[in-house]
Amino acid sequence: RGWLLSAVFALGLLACGSPTPDSPEPGSTPTPAVQGKDTAYFVHQMTDLARFSRFDPSQRVVLRSSHDPANQAEDTGVFHGDPYVLNNKTWHVMFDEKGPGCITRLWLSSHAEGRLRFEFDNESSPRLDLTVAEFFGGTLKEAAGPLILSVSDTGSGNISYLPMPFQSRCTVLTDTTQPDFKYQINALILDPTDEVLTFTPLFDDRTRNSFVEAVTRIHTPAYRRFQNAEKQEKKYTLQPNQPEMLLNFPGPASIDYIEFQFADEPTTEMLNNVAMSLYWDGLEQPSVLCSLIDFFCGNRVQENWNAMPLGYQGEQKKLYSQFYMPFYDKAQLYLENKNDKPITLTFRYHVNLVNVPRDTLYLYARSHQRVFHIGMLYPVLEFEGNGYFAGLNMINLTESLEPKCYFLEGDEYFYVNGEADPSWSGTGLDNYFNGDNRLENAPRFQYPLFGCIGRTESAGGGFNCYRFQLLDAIPFKTSLVLAQEAGCPIRFASLPAERPVRGNTKWTCFWYGRPAPGPVTRAENLFYCNPTQDPSGTPDLNSPLIQSQSFQIRLPKGTWWIHVAPIWDITKVQSIKKVVE
Repeated sequence: RGWLLSAVFALGLLACGSPTPDSPEPGSTPTPAVQGKDTAYFVHQMTDLARFSRFDPSQRVVLRSSHDPANQAEDTGVFHGDPYVLNNKTWHVMFDEKGPGCITRLWLSSHAEGRLRFEFDNESSPRLDLTVAEFFGGTLKEAAGPLILSVSDTGSGNISYLPMPFQSRCTVLTDTTQPDFKYQINALILDPTDEVLTFTPLFDDRTRNSFVEAVTRIHTPAYRRFQNAEKQEKKYTLQPNQPEMLLNFPGPASIDYIEFQFADEPTTEMLNNVAMSLYWDGLEQPSVLCSLIDFFCGNRVQENWNAMPLGYQGEQKKLYSQFYMPFYDKAQLYLENKNDKPITLTFRYHVNLVNVPRDTLYLYARSHQRVFHIGMLYPVLEFEGNGYFAGLNMINLTESLEPKCYFLEGDEYFYVNGEADPSWSGTGLDNYFNGDNRLENAPRFQYPLFGCIGRTESAGGGFNCYRFQLLDAIPFKTSLVLAQEAGCPIRFASLPAERPVRGNTKWTCFWYGRPAPGPVTRAENLFYCNPTQDPSGTPDLNSPLIQSQSFQIRLPKGTWWIHVAPIWDITKVQSIKKVVE
């Protein structure tokens, strides 16, 4: 037994190599500790991918936005509660939540105007009262750097990832008079016993140092951070249609870096035909199941690209990932080359021998592709278990219809823990990706947490967008459902019913999770829907969805049967007769 332990320890040292390169740079000032969770604490959390392996059931995320509760088309000029009148000026409530918590993301449309007023902990005076232009382009931006981006930076939308913690309450107001004012505010709500140090715009050295550390970490490509770390590597020649195991490592441990370096210049088509699967701890189904090109967000591998967890380095022909991937028993990674010719590559990885709990959360990445009918609602992700939703990449090309890229007008809906109505209702997929106006003024933008890798005006328009949710990740205790509208249902309800306009959509979801050990109680008001002229018809898993059994898309004349079944039990079918004159 002693010999076995020694052998395993030696193997671990060999595979582990040098520690993860997360120590401060020489000459930098480490962020000192304080009592309570302050702005610097949340800035650090933004870059701590390892925290996703530890589920905190006390946390929840809220999105407050201008989403119209009546499901009208524009999702603008909608506020929460009654307006305030202060100093003969009307202020509208954008956000009002009890703490402890932290605002993690603030997005405003590119043409938003007016003042923003941030009130904390029921204080009589706001800690911030400034115009939209001042918030996204003034002293806050000077201190926080690229955590705050104005429309002049992105070309499409104002976005702030500056954490703004609060202990007991936070209210955000605006005095805008714009009828088309559009916004989204994300916040993380913490355990009631958590001690939080409320945000102050007078940043101390600790907070300023945290900004420097976070921005350096976010913007430094992972292959540079790990270039001096001792990594395991092996060269492979992947033969066509023969699965190859590249990794088979015993736990407990965590993989925090992998890279694939190709002998020849990779192409999008070639990478699309290389299937990747990752298995953790003997799970029957792989938690990562997608092509290489899908795992790396459909990147066209024509130029360098660096997101926080993923990237591509063109000169070295290298795809790399720093997703944190813990496991208790073992990790196995397979590639299958579905091309006609062999592919030669070098696979490298970095492992940490750490104490991983039995209930650790696993990295998941799943890609899907299907045709969406414009105006309909479709399931994008359905998972039973606990975890965090951490990101989405979506690629779409649609048949001809104006305006271009109208698919981006569709809202996203997150149903958390089996809730009947979504706690997250978006204002448009373009806004989810931190842009606006269907990205028509910003065909390409790339940042570590979000971006548009490409946009085309051909046919009905197409796009490839990604967003990684780090501090604004969505925690869920029992289940998570993501449903996406294919364009605005109201706007496209009048399209010719005889031939719906279609869009070909491919997407990859990233999340950390642990499958539920048994049945989960769910009650989402989401129903698979199949309208037919056959009274005995049924919906299936390829059918679109409707919310609360409301059907808004026009049908041709005749007698129809709307067959519906809840997303959580497709066997419970109801058929509703509808006569179209």
